[in-house]
Amino acid sequence: MRTEPYGLGEAERDELAAFYEETRERTAAMICKLLGVSFAEHRALTEDLTQEVYLKVIRYRKRFLGQPEELRWGNLVMMIRNVVSNYRRHAAKLRFTSADSDEHPPDGDDGETGPEAVLLREETAERVRRAVDALPSPAREIVIERYWFERSYEEIGAMYGIKRATVGTILHRSLEKIGKEIGEDGREA
Repeated sequence: MRTEPYGLGEAERDELAAFYEETRERTAAMICKLLGVSFAEHRALTEDLTQEVYLKVIRYRKRFLGQPEELRWGNLVMMIRNVVSNYRRHAAKLRFTSADSDEHPPDGDDGETGPEAVLLREETAERVRRAVDALPSPAREIVIERYWFERSYEEIGAMYGIKRATVGTILHRSLEKIGKEIGEDGREA
């Protein structure tokens, strides 16, 4: 038997190719749903993330080869959620970074724009970023969805398959953790 790239044999390659053809459209649809975008408007992004999912399928092929369909789909859904979550985390970090590097930072609540006020806002933003990054998944993603992407509790619940009340509980507990991490006055505890 000849070995193909990634150490795949011909039979494994054929089985994974068939799995790809069976699940490709559902995978792209789920990525779009989790991102809250349409395929037509975000085709390149959806295709890139779909490709990333199937590269993971090849890497973790033992979870798919010879397994029952329900287990294969369950593993695929987990990989899709991880890829989308990683994309969102990366996108949020880029947005935070670009927002911090504006030439003319927004005024603070007190209207101060001096160097000390700008430095204090930057330090506070960095502490908040670290506190959000320290949250466990999916709480981290739910906080980002709510406060960065401004999604409603209902939208977040639908994305993660949880009740609206659960979203509220996760957000409340996460904000308490963030508050303890950075302290009531914005200074680290």
